[in-house]
Amino acid sequence: MSRPVSVPSALSASSQLAVDLFDQPRNILSQTVERLDILHSCDGNDSSPNGRRSFAVHRRVGAGIHDISSSAMPKCFSPKHSQSGGFNIASERQWTLVAYSSDSGSPLACSDVIQLIAIPCGRNYGSGKLPSYFLLSSVLLPKDAIVSDLQFYGDDGCSALTSGIDVKDHEEGRQALGVLVERIALNENADTSLLRSASEELWMLPYDDLLFNVCTCGANSLQVPKVIVDSCFQITSTEDGDLIFNGNMAIIIRRRQIRTRSLFPKSDGYDLRTDELVWKSTLALSGSRGIGGVVSSISGSVDLFDLEEDEDEES
Repeated sequence: MSRPVSVPSALSASSQLAVDLFDQPRNILSQTVERLDILHSCDGNDSSPNGRRSFAVHRRVGAGIHDISSSAMPKCFSPKHSQSGGFNIASERQWTLVAYSSDSGSPLACSDVIQLIAIPCGRNYGSGKLPSYFLLSSVLLPKDAIVSDLQFYGDDGCSALTSGIDVKDHEEGRQALGVLVERIALNENADTSLLRSASEELWMLPYDDLLFNVCTCGANSLQVPKVIVDSCFQITSTEDGDLIFNGNMAIIIRRRQIRTRSLFPKSDGYDLRTDELVWKSTLALSGSRGIGGVVSSISGSVDLFDLEEDEDEES
């Protein structure tokens, strides 16, 4: 029979834990925190031109085993995947999402690529408490687009990330990945004295309907495979807008142009892949308030947008 916990014994235990923690906080925390390293296989080409690289982290609530049998699925993260690899992906309740941009590394594509990594984190995975798999999906951008910043948009579900019954009934709000890009209107005319235009745009990319590949984790690391251009989703411009085709499904990318300017190319032509960004802006998104902001360090301006209003107008 377990002994009842008294107030003096609880205070004594708490006092000892506080002494252990604050005596050597770095050592104690390093011993208690499980670390999972994310490694990239990019053959030395692990960043965009001039070392530009953006990444963002987000948390999502999964469907969970109790929600799978429900005929009315709640709004939550239920990733589509090609093969499960023997893992019970549908039963995951909590996910950590990581998005990062880099150069594709392909001399033929010569484009930025955004890779989305979904890591399950809501269960006890063996003695190491680390997941044994992760999901990966890649999106190849057009050649004239350079990623300057990334941010996730939406309800991250932090208030419901528990194993209790509240997760079952939790519904997330709208979810997307915000991509801030700079685009150069490429002029194939040999006369480099002509003006070229640069534009800064905000793309809202819904990622829930992307198809993810299942990858296996190492002991304490997550090895991201090298980008294979032919396996990436590609953005296609049509009369209906910019789309990503996933089988018979078309994922619509909402695009907003923030500003434009004219450029005088260099004598040898403007090289989109090596020249500096025009605005060097940063992106901030708030899903709970439905707004987004772009801060330009060059012009010193701040642009704010009502993103929910944009979706209401399109629906």
